[in-house]
Amino acid sequence: ELVTLRDGETAEIAIASAGRRAHLVPQSALTLNDEGTLGLRLVDEENRVRFAQVTLMRDTPAGVWLTGLPERADIIVIGQAYVRAGVRVKPSYRELGQ
Repeated sequence: ELVTLRDGETAEIAIASAGRRAHLVPQSALTLNDEGTLGLRLVDEENRVRFAQVTLMRDTPAGVWLTGLPERADIIVIGQAYVRAGVRVKPSYRELGQ
């Protein structure tokens, strides 16, 4: 159905598309590496910090939706600015509320 909008009117539309796997994380967890690439600092299986480049899909009041991470990722959300890739850390884990 064709709808005409007058000057000053606004509309909200939703466009359906194929789904894509993404993670919702706090915006404060985002960081830049030395080259200026957007990403997150993760903890790997050996408790070492590594940088993971991400793509920002959507910014919401609840956090940011990102792609580019493995299905399961241990993300550093507090203190990520104080560690570098390769450094061994002793992580403490907590579940983030939705």
